[in-house]
Amino acid sequence: MKISSKSDFLARVPTGVKVHEVEIGEDTFFLREMSAKKRSAFDLSLDKKKHPKALERLREKLLIATVSDEAGNLLFDASDEASIADMLAGSVEPLFDKACEINGLKPRDIEDLRKNSEQTPAPV
Repeated sequence: MKISSKSDFLARVPTGVKVHEVEIGEDTFFLREMSAKKRSAFDLSLDKKKHPKALERLREKLLIATVSDEAGNLLFDASDEASIADMLAGSVEPLFDKACEINGLKPRDIEDLRKNSEQTPAPV
């Protein structure tokens, strides 16, 4: 179908909550796809000018924004960041990778964020 009008676009682009079932080993996890608004807010939360150390907890922040129950209710909030940070990387990484894939966060996006967050030396 050719999308050539606003009404066509609005009728074809999904809204609401979309939950993805993710199998890792014997466990099934649920990751919620962010809305465009939530993705923009997530991107802004990583702005180095406003949040100089935001990338230090990128994995935790993305999992907080996406790990849900089967109905799409988020399981974590900002107060859980330290708990997620203490989880083993081998367990967190597959969920982080899938959350990136589901939400269109590509490796080059992460690399760009890291490059943009590098501190420039103060003038002498």
